[in-house]
Amino acid sequence: MPTTLRYGLTEAEALARARAVDTFVLGVSARLRVLRDDLGDRAELTDWIADTVQHLLDAP
Repeated sequence: MPTTLRYGLTEAEALARARAVDTFVLGVSARLRVLRDDLGDRAELTDWIADTVQHLLDAP
């Protein structure tokens, strides 16, 4: 039986969410830093990143 961690997640669920956030952040970072892609207004970008990360963490 999987061990339930804090916040009611199993270790596998927590790892999957951490990987999803990592992949998202690395993708955005690559576009901003490596490809120098203009993603628009910084405030809107910040809100979008925050909302997306929160969604990835809250996802069932």
